[in-house]
Amino acid sequence: SGHDNLDIQYHLDNPDNPDNADNPDNPDNPDNPDNPDNPDNPDNPDNPDRPTPDDPNDPALIENGENKSFMSRYWWLWLILLLILVILIAFIIIIVATRRKNEEEEPTPPAAEPAPVPSVAPATTEQSIEADEATVDEQPEQEEQPEQEEPAPEEEPTDNNAAAEAEAEIAARKAEQEAAAAAMTPEEVAKKQAEAEAKKKERAAKAKATREANEAKRKAEQAAAAAAAAKAAEELAKKQAEAEAKKKERAAKAKAAREARAAAKAAERERIAAEEAQKLLADEQAAALIQEIEEPSDRTKQCIVNIDMLSKYFDNGETVTLKELQKRVPKFDRRATYLKVLARGTLDKKLTVVADHFSLDAVKMIILTGGNAIRKGQK
Repeated sequence: SGHDNLDIQYHLDNPDNPDNADNPDNPDNPDNPDNPDNPDNPDNPDNPDRPTPDDPNDPALIENGENKSFMSRYWWLWLILLLILVILIAFIIIIVATRRKNEEEEPTPPAAEPAPVPSVAPATTEQSIEADEATVDEQPEQEEQPEQEEPAPEEEPTDNNAAAEAEAEIAARKAEQEAAAAAMTPEEVAKKQAEAEAKKKERAAKAKATREANEAKRKAEQAAAAAAAAKAAEELAKKQAEAEAKKKERAAKAKAAREARAAAKAAERERIAAEEAQKLLADEQAAALIQEIEEPSDRTKQCIVNIDMLSKYFDNGETVTLKELQKRVPKFDRRATYLKVLARGTLDKKLTVVADHFSLDAVKMIILTGGNAIRKGQK
């Protein structure tokens, strides 16, 4: 047993024994880096080198990339803000420059130099004005242009120095004219006055002639417009009168046709001869009962058919046309294009006859048997 105790002691003293307090791997060894009480343990709160949660030197943070600052993480956001700031500054600069440019006054045009003073001036200021008017009158007058816009008046110079120079030039010119007028003889003054008066009268005469010519032109245009309006009104009245006359004519024809139809209806019979038809119906009544269609007539080749032939080749209620006659009647002219219907014999059929021409007796026979006479128009 003593040997065993020695072995245990030896075993406990063995540096390689995990239970040995001096073994570096023993968790209870104060020198073990994993011992929470070891001052060098990173997890020891008393360790001054222990990294804080936001410590950039924290290996865990370095490994995960979380130790970067706010600016390093969101560099793109700072770049966008910088661009917005630059654009805003440029916009402000443009606005300020535009306002300054608009506030600047435009450069004042140089004052116009006065016209040269004539060598000989009138005796007085009034005479000087008349002479100037006479000089202007010598220029050829331009024809009046209606509705021509006047040019906008030039802006007066705003420069005080230019205005003062202009006033000085005007005063000097006036003084020179007065001095020259004093040197003129009475004959020259009278001559100038006479010339100015003559020019004034001539100018007034031209203006009067122009006004009279314009007034005459205006009156002529008004007269032409009135004549055109009167002509248009006359044509309109004529057309209205023609339309009214046609309307009345149609109404009269319709009335006559109704009366003739009533008379024909009263005298209607199943069989009638040409001589009998002449007595039973008047010519005016027969003409009113003829119906018309817009189909044109062709007079190239004319042919005649009598009423008794229609009664022979057509049955009651049928329609007679040129084509049907060419089909049914033997030896009928096949080249015919124009059909005439004449009265002859007797008619005992109720027929509708379409032809280019009817005799009034033929119409009477067709109508008195209850038929219809239809006439085609002229080509």
